[in-house]
Amino acid sequence: MREIASIPTGQGPHDVAATLDGRFLLVANTQANTLTVLDTNTLRPVAQVSVGAFPTDVAVLPAE
Repeated sequence: MREIASIPTGQGPHDVAATLDGRFLLVANTQANTLTVLDTNTLRPVAQVSVGAFPTDVAVLPAE
């Protein structure tokens, strides 16, 4: 593997998950208590969401 880009997220990025359609990556930022949403086409953050204390994991589930 090799690095192809460095993308800014919140402090302490810890876990990452892709949406089912592959359009977005979700990054848990443990030190910032946020979730960063990244656009996979532009490799840029599109949202920063407050999620509570010390998020460590991210999961994407299919809609029912």
